[in-house]
Amino acid sequence: MSLVLLSLLSAPTRAAAVDERRELSPGAEVAIETICGALSVTGVDRSEVLVRGEVEGDGELVISGGGGSLRMAIKPKQPDGRNRDVCATLQVELPRGVRLDVDGVSSSVAISGLRSRISVETVSGKVQVGAGAELIAISSVSGDLEVGGSSGELEVETVSGRVAVQGVKGRLSAASVSGDLDVSGGPYSRAELSTVSGDIELKGALDAEARVTISSHSGDVALRVPDDTPGRYVLESFSGDLEAAGQPSAEGMVDRRLDFTRGDGGADVSIGTFSGDVCVCSL
Repeated sequence: MSLVLLSLLSAPTRAAAVDERRELSPGAEVAIETICGALSVTGVDRSEVLVRGEVEGDGELVISGGGGSLRMAIKPKQPDGRNRDVCATLQVELPRGVRLDVDGVSSSVAISGLRSRISVETVSGKVQVGAGAELIAISSVSGDLEVGGSSGELEVETVSGRVAVQGVKGRLSAASVSGDLDVSGGPYSRAELSTVSGDIELKGALDAEARVTISSHSGDVALRVPDDTPGRYVLESFSGDLEAAGQPSAEGMVDRRLDFTRGDGGADVSIGTFSGDVCVCSL
């Protein structure tokens, strides 16, 4: 009898299937809360939400609201349930024009096909966002962040995760403590990038009146732009080497500085480090 009871207690909990639909108003706000597992969100050309997948452990999908505001959350069935026992794999289809907020812990998040505002916050889950949204804001502690493009405004922030952005143009803000920042696209109208120890690489053309500010304490910085990009460039470092095409290198001294203008000016570029090397390189 005791062996039978033990086997029942130790048997894995079967995953509960999810298959839900809800109608939404145009431009609705949708919030999704998940703990662990995987979340995939796809924008589609219809006015309803479709959620499929499964919830593992002692958890359930709770959906509230509708019309102009909808919330979906993975929660323990019992009030004192442990979050670590509640994981979910969800495939969510949303109207393309909704505004989306995702709050996760260790879930991986993949989003594509949405055109409005996207906001994602995670602790350690990897985040991937495809091109098309007007405003994208992503933050994570240790998760890697990948963005396939943005034509409006992009904000990304992480502590130790790596940031990789492709096809972005317009306004960009990216920050990290130890993770590297690798950004390509352009033209950029405003770009602000900063790390403590992570390396930074920004590639692409600049608008005529672009404002670019890049800083790092010990990470190396590379700005790769076309050689004929007009603008005023100010490069500074306490002990890092400074290099720019057509300019004398600043090496072997402290408080190094390169200040030069290309063409008739236009863009305003400022790059500073403490010990990291700086290069304004050819694209």
